[in-house]
Amino acid sequence: MKLLKLRLIVMIFLILIFSYSTQAREDARLKKLRHRPKPKGNITTEVYLENNLVRIQVDDTNGSFYIGTSSQHPTRPCERLLYGFECYENEPWSTRILVNVDGSYIDVAGDYTGCDGRATHQSTVVENNQRIRSTFTYNYLTIQIVHTPVQFGQNSAAILTETYVTNNDNSMHNIGVMYEYDTMVANNDGAQIAIEGQWYEYETCFDNPNFVYWEAFENTIPPGPDDLVARGTISGGDATMPDRFALGYWSNFYDVCWSYTCTGETYDDSAVLYWWNPVPLAPGQTRRVATYYGIGEVQVTPGELSISLSYPTQLSCNQGNITPNPFPLTAYISNTGGQTCNNVVVQLSLGQGLSTSDPLTVSLGNISPNQNAQAYWDIQALGDPCDTNISFTVSVTSDNCSNNSANGSVNVPCCYTPTPAPIPELTISGLLLLILILTIFLIKVVRGK
Repeated sequence: MKLLKLRLIVMIFLILIFSYSTQAREDARLKKLRHRPKPKGNITTEVYLENNLVRIQVDDTNGSFYIGTSSQHPTRPCERLLYGFECYENEPWSTRILVNVDGSYIDVAGDYTGCDGRATHQSTVVENNQRIRSTFTYNYLTIQIVHTPVQFGQNSAAILTETYVTNNDNSMHNIGVMYEYDTMVANNDGAQIAIEGQWYEYETCFDNPNFVYWEAFENTIPPGPDDLVARGTISGGDATMPDRFALGYWSNFYDVCWSYTCTGETYDDSAVLYWWNPVPLAPGQTRRVATYYGIGEVQVTPGELSISLSYPTQLSCNQGNITPNPFPLTAYISNTGGQTCNNVVVQLSLGQGLSTSDPLTVSLGNISPNQNAQAYWDIQALGDPCDTNISFTVSVTSDNCSNNSANGSVNVPCCYTPTPAPIPELTISGLLLLILILTIFLIKVVRGK
C-alpha cells in the first residue's frame, strides 16, 4: 500500500513537470512557427534608421517593425530590444499596433491576430533620413505610423513611435489605439520588468498610470555595469500618457484585440501593452498617440555596497514646460560582499536647481550577501539654473560594511517662453498731442505747395 502511494506521488510530480515544460515549449513553438526568417543579408523588404545607440527596422511591404541597438553602438551593436530583431535580416511580426474604431478592432502593424479586420498598407518611406513613415487605410480612416530615432544623452536613446489616425468620413467616430511590444533584451526573451525600482514578477495592469518609464533588464535587477537595459518612456517629451498599461506574458498579450484582465501569473516571455482609450474624432480631425522605447542608462558604482542609479539624464521642453518634471531617481543598493550589511542608510544630496518633497534619507535595514534594496525619489527641476547639468550625490552607509557614494547629473533645459515687451498704451492726452503734430505737419506741407 505504501509503495502504491509512493508511485502515485511520483507520477503526479512527473505530470506537473511535464505540463510546465510542455507549456514553455508551446510558447516557443508558437513564435518559431510564426517567425519565418529571411535569408541572411536580405534587406530588400526592410528600411531602417539609426543613431549611435538605437535602430528601427520596418518591413516596407506591410509596415511591421522591430527595434534594437544600432550597428554603430560602441559596445553592444545589433542587440535585440524587441523580439526577432536582427540587423539586416528577419521579418518583424510579434510587436503590434491596433486601432479601435467604434468598438471594432483593426490590426495595423504586426501579425494579423484575427481581430475584426486589418488595415491596408499603402507605403513605407524614409523621410529626409530622419524618420520612417508607414501609411495605412481602413474604410474612411488614414493611419500613419512614424518612427523617429531620438538621442537623450551620451548613453541613452529611443525610437519615438507615433500613430496618427485621421477621420476622412462625414460623421464622427470614436478612435482608440493599442500598442503591444514583445520585449526581448539581448538574448533574454523573458526580460524582467521594473517600474520606479520595483520589479514586477507577476502580470500586472495599471489603470491611469502615473510613472515616467518602465525598464526591462538583460540579466538581473539591478543590472551589472555592462548589462543592456531597455527603457520605455510613457510620459514627457513628445510621449502621450496611455490611459492603461500592462506588463506580463507575451503569449497572453499576443492575440488581445482590446479588453484584457491581467491574470497575475508569472511570466517567462515578457511583453507590455499600452491602451489609449477611444475619444470622439470629428470629420477631418486627426488623433495622435506616441511613446518612446529604446536604451536606458543605469550608472553603476562598484563597492561592497554597490550603487546603481537609474534616471533620465536629459530633460526636455514641452509647451514651455520642463518634462518629465518631476523625474524619477532610483538607487539600487546591492551587497556584493560576504557578510550581511547592517543598518544600511541611503542619503540624497541635491545640487542647486533640484528639489524633492520625499525624505532625503532612506533606511533600508539589513541587506544580506547577494541581495539588494532600493530607494526612490521624485525630483523636481526648478528651472533655475537652466541649460546646464545639475549634479546630485547618492551616499550609502552601514554599521559594518564599507561606505560608498555615486554622483549623477541631469541636463535641465531653458523652457520658459520669452514675454514680449508690452506695447505702450495710448492715453487721451497722447492722442491729442499726436493729432496736433500731424495737423502742424499737414499745414506745413500745404503751405509748401
